[in-house]
Amino acid sequence: MKTRFIIALLVLSLPLAAQQPRKVTERWYPEPEGLKVDVPATSKKSGFTTHREMMDFLAARAAEHPDLITLEVVGKTQRGRDIPLVTVRRNDGNRERLRMFYFARIHGDEPSGTEAMLYLIRQLTENGQVGRLLDRLDFYIMPMVNADGAEKMERATANGIDLNRDQSKLDTPEAVVLHSVAGRVKQDISVDFHEFQPVKSLYPAIYGKSLVGVQTDIMFLYSGNPNTPQALRNAVDELFLPGLRTTMDRNHLTHCTYFTPKEDGDGVVFNIGGSSPRSTSNTMALRGSISLLMETRGIALGRVSILRRLNSAYLAALSIARTAVDNEQSVRKAIADARADR
Repeated sequence: MKTRFIIALLVLSLPLAAQQPRKVTERWYPEPEGLKVDVPATSKKSGFTTHREMMDFLAARAAEHPDLITLEVVGKTQRGRDIPLVTVRRNDGNRERLRMFYFARIHGDEPSGTEAMLYLIRQLTENGQVGRLLDRLDFYIMPMVNADGAEKMERATANGIDLNRDQSKLDTPEAVVLHSVAGRVKQDISVDFHEFQPVKSLYPAIYGKSLVGVQTDIMFLYSGNPNTPQALRNAVDELFLPGLRTTMDRNHLTHCTYFTPKEDGDGVVFNIGGSSPRSTSNTMALRGSISLLMETRGIALGRVSILRRLNSAYLAALSIARTAVDNEQSVRKAIADARADR
């Protein structure tokens, strides 16, 4: 698959929220036609869903669907905000379904994952076709792990630590809560929802005062840690990535493998993912679950293309769930093989 780039001729002094001009938005990232999303952010003209709005939204959904939704406060942030866990499953006593663990807002300035998770919760309970997934899957969803960062639209937690670099040392209570939930849920599949900054300045000496923009709606990241069992790697490569690519193509959304550009003296180096267990995509795989991390475009764009960004994350969540259902035996075998791998 080819990774495409656009050169957005913008002076570096422009504010970050202005990094995607209207012409670029209209040409490359128009909002999906006919999509109606009923979450708090879409009912207002500015900002995203706040922590308070999220908690009210979740409480309302739990009250409407007590047979399907359980809402728990599983911990507190450093500023004392509740960290919720939403369990969506059929309460029929069946505990043999595959367990999906979705979480978002590890970085406080990456809001579309939260919005997508709220939309997914509504769809699972109100859309009959999507709700059929509950016949085969249980969903454990943490829509906003770093609520302190989210309230200030800042990447780090209140003590300045990047939560996606704290998955080994657990120096933040938010990381402790996340791993406590993972230890309790014992998920089969983990997905972390992030956003990337689509426009970055690279090599002024080469490009002058221009910005290089990544022409991609969503990037796919998975464990690159060498201790990740091969069975889990194979499941991602052979089952989940093909499903994600097909889903995005059908919905006319651009996609690629996650990368980060970096200056290296002789030119630009593109790093594909990473191997450190400090990040969720690796640490969850090392726990023995199939692990992916979705990166939708969005940092510094404000509400530009918000429905498109939300929909990209939502469709990714849906694709992964449907792949799990369609390939249940293969998924179970991969997880069993991984957990037996020493």
